[in-house]
Amino acid sequence: MTDALAPLETLDTAGQEAVRAVYEAGFPPHQASSWTSVTSERTADEEALAFVVDGTPVAFVLVRSLVPTDRLFLRYLVVDEARRGEGVGSRVWQHLVDHGRRLGASVLVWDLEHPDEAGVDPADTVLRRRRITFYERLGGVVLPVEDYTNPSLAEDGHDGAEHPMLLMATSLGEDPSGVPTHDRAWVDGVVRDVDTHRWGR
Repeated sequence: MTDALAPLETLDTAGQEAVRAVYEAGFPPHQASSWTSVTSERTADEEALAFVVDGTPVAFVLVRSLVPTDRLFLRYLVVDEARRGEGVGSRVWQHLVDHGRRLGASVLVWDLEHPDEAGVDPADTVLRRRRITFYERLGGVVLPVEDYTNPSLAEDGHDGAEHPMLLMATSLGEDPSGVPTHDRAWVDGVVRDVDTHRWGR
């Protein structure tokens, strides 16, 4: 079995359409941007990547370098629903960590929907907690941040509201548990970099 994390542009048309199907099936409309906005309209600091197993695309990853810092922001990671439970997510993650190291990034950071958001359907709350557990199993750490929100633009079916989110991070050094959550200045710096270089606020 051969695994590879490849730039989306290196896939043929059929391969790109297969990745698009994985992406669009992986998120409800209110959680994802349009396919066009994450491919042809993405910024120069973003990479769209396909995870290919034996020639078949089975996952999609979108990352953004938080230039000018050495931090990397994970916008999307989604695995083909038909391949879940096969360890694909863990393999994608290892390739992503290796990729981040090659880019010279020190930390990978991402946000997740807060499981305690008011008014959320109980089934959705369970799903949100499962996502947190998945990333914790891979070495991700929930950062001790209060009142972090993910601003949703009023486009692509989004409501334009700011939703409560959790921030998670993992070290791209040899020890993935090396995220200094006890260091308030470090944590505040991560939040500042995400706010500034991801959200422009």
